[in-house]
Amino acid sequence: TMLINLTKGTGLSGLHGIKNKKNTLIRPLLCFTSAAIQHYIENNNISFREDLSNASTKYVRNKIRHEILPKLAEINPTIIETLNQSALHFSAVERILTQKIEEEKNRCFSSEKECIKINIEQLKKLTPLPTYLYYFLLPYHFNFDDCDQIANSLLAISGKRFLSSSHQLIKDREYLLLTSLHSNNKNSVTICTLEDFENSPVPIKTSVVSNENMQFVNNKKLAYLDADKITYPLFFRKWNEGDTFSPFGLKGKKKVSDFFIDEKFSILEKKKCWLLTDKNDSIIWVVNSRIDNFYSVTPTTKKILLLEIL
Repeated sequence: TMLINLTKGTGLSGLHGIKNKKNTLIRPLLCFTSAAIQHYIENNNISFREDLSNASTKYVRNKIRHEILPKLAEINPTIIETLNQSALHFSAVERILTQKIEEEKNRCFSSEKECIKINIEQLKKLTPLPTYLYYFLLPYHFNFDDCDQIANSLLAISGKRFLSSSHQLIKDREYLLLTSLHSNNKNSVTICTLEDFENSPVPIKTSVVSNENMQFVNNKKLAYLDADKITYPLFFRKWNEGDTFSPFGLKGKKKVSDFFIDEKFSILEKKKCWLLTDKNDSIIWVVNSRIDNFYSVTPTTKKILLLEIL
């Protein structure tokens, strides 16, 4: 197995070959040579059956066993023992490497809901960086060429995007943002009644309360809306270039894209951001951030629609 992997190109995991034990699978005869097993069978009169394909050199494994190893034995008569000892050494080195990789990964990685954030400044301290990235991102199906390109992108402007078969990685200002490609991709949700908020793309608790003696809390997860100005249907949708609204607390209109810049939204936060709009597609709420002035509570407001992100 070691020689097969070496001819195809491999890392340490391929150089130590098949392990004696992996989870609940145990291979008790792996440490014995074919000759040793044959000798034991003959001495103990044990009947056995051999797969006829074992003799065919059309299979790579058999070609190595029957043709390559005998040639190597001419150079080193104890080649099998040498390879076994090397495999044990590579296995030990791999354990040390795995421990080191995990330590550095913990320094660089942090999780935030469905996103993994990878600290760029911490990455820059690592050498050789493409190799570290390869082991960091291997579980997410990025190959070494991908990691080489990612390493080269760290000094570039934000926005560069890399894809594997299962994940995307976006280069932002301070972080590499890693997310699954299989997240919920639904881009629009219609709200026809108060109860329909149960189907909103983010978990939201709703209540209608009186404005009398209302105690307001400054929290981006809360939206205080003038209930009498709300007319169904409402819509949750993703933002588009050119969207504008009048941010609560500011004068005049502002492009949503400019609002994102002012509020220092990351690329991924922009991508994940939802808007609550009215039937005319006017923005009511940049969810988890700011409502529109038109829907804000005033002294003349009687009832408040309170939306709370859970």
